[in-house]
Formats: sequence, C-alpha cells, structure tokens
Amino acid sequence: MKKTKILTDCISDLSTAYMQRSNIEPIRFYLTLDSGRFMDGYEISASNVLEYYMENGTKIISNPPCAEEYADIYRKTLLEYENLIHFTISSGISDGYQQANAGRDLLGEDANRVYIVDTKSLSSGMAFLIVKAVEMVAAGKAPEEIVEATKAIVPKINVSFITQNADHLAINERVSHKLAKMVRTLRLRPIFYMDNGNLTVPGFKCGFIEGYPKRYIRSRLRHHDKIDTERAFITHAGCTKEQIDSYIEEVKKVVPFKKIHICTASATVASNCGPGTFGVIFMYK
Repeated sequence: MKKTKILTDCISDLSTAYMQRSNIEPIRFYLTLDSGRFMDGYEISASNVLEYYMENGTKIISNPPCAEEYADIYRKTLLEYENLIHFTISSGISDGYQQANAGRDLLGEDANRVYIVDTKSLSSGMAFLIVKAVEMVAAGKAPEEIVEATKAIVPKINVSFITQNADHLAINERVSHKLAKMVRTLRLRPIFYMDNGNLTVPGFKCGFIEGYPKRYIRSRLRHHDKIDTERAFITHAGCTKEQIDSYIEEVKKVVPFKKIHICTASATVASNCGPGTFGVIFMYK
C-alpha cells in the first residue's frame, strides 16, 4: 500500500493543477441556492455564485459533507493508503471539522489511520499547511510528524480579505442591511481577518476603487521585516487580470516574496464575500 494521502476541503483554494501534481484529494462542500443544492467546484463555481448574486441577491447557504460522506471518502482512500491526513477549514467558522471527526469515528479500527487537522484558517491560509505536508510526505515523514509540524505553523499564518462593500455580508445575515447601506454610501471597504480560528471584521478601508487596494496591501504587510518571504498568495473572487497584476506589483514593492501564487476563490468562499474581493495571505517567520 502507498504511505500517506493528503485530503483537504476545497475551500483551501489550491489550483487543480497543483492538487493533481501533488496527489491531493479535494473534499467538496455544498452550496444551497433557491434553485437547488450544488457541489462546489464540480457543479458550481465562484463565477456562477457571483452571477447568481447579481441576478437574484438572495442568500446562499454553504455546508460541508455529513459524517457518513466523510466516512465513505476515508474508507475509499484507506483501500490504497496506509493512512490519510485531512486538512479542514477552521472549526470556528464551519462544522466541517466536527463532521469529519464524526466520520472518522464511524470507521472502527481504521479510525487510527485517519489524522484530521483543524487549520484554524480558510482559503490560502490552509494552503501553507498543505504545501508543508506535501513536502514532508515526499520526504517520507510519518503522519504524526507531519501533523505536529503543520500545527506548529498555524499561529504564523496571516489571512485577510478586503471586499468592495458589505452587501454580501448583509445577504448572508452577517451584518444588517442598514450597516451595509452605510458602508456603501461612505465607500468603506470591509476587511475580513482570521483571528485564532474565527472570522472577524476588524476594520475598513475607505476610498474609491482605484485607491483602497494599495492602502490595504501596505497595511497588511507593514511588519515586512517579520514576514517569511518564501511565498505569498493573492486569492480573489471576480477580479480582472489588470487588477491582479496591479496587486502583484504593489506587494512586490513592499515585500520581495520569492513566489506569489494567484488563486481563484472557491464557490464557497465567493458566496460570503462578493465580486472584487481579494486577499494577500502570507506567513510570519
């Protein structure tokens, strides 16, 4: 049997090419719209979600697989691999981690071959742990060692996103419609930030479309001497190539990252942020 298989919630927003190249299996979440339930990345994409919001403006509900579905995925994987490591979205913003553990409990004696890691993150913040795990699997490290090494870098990861307005927060009942209207009127741009596994909105940037991305980038990277320059991710929902190129240029002015990976947000992530959202995600030393 093969040694270790890595699984991740599709919300990690890693590219299909990278996951195929690195032998990573995505576990897809579900999105429920007025027209039915769809599997993220298979039956619905981020662009579909953004189009739906533009046309309908109604709530989208996202859910992880149930415990039985996780158990089924694990059983099939363990037919080929001695063990597996599953990196989940933060337990503070989804019950995916809880469902995954419940699924593992259904495996009986095989449960001890399944390792589940709460990344306490989402999107490309999860990617840092997965990239580390891929390197360690390739080096032949034991799953216990991989789990401990990836958990150790969780506190070092900085995850944030900035959105054009709070309209989608209001649609998904995260803020009031009154607040969303005020944010839009004052041209405030909400910032999402992962704090100890929880998603918070600690502040806003103000200004026109052309100006606030630069202020956001410089604010997030202000402690540049403490940042690990090996890699960063720019993850977006509905941004143009011209916008992304300008973000890359601005990031490079502040921190000379060796690699800047551009990732498209999953449908699940896009359903909670709206078009024009992007984030600069990095790790401290």
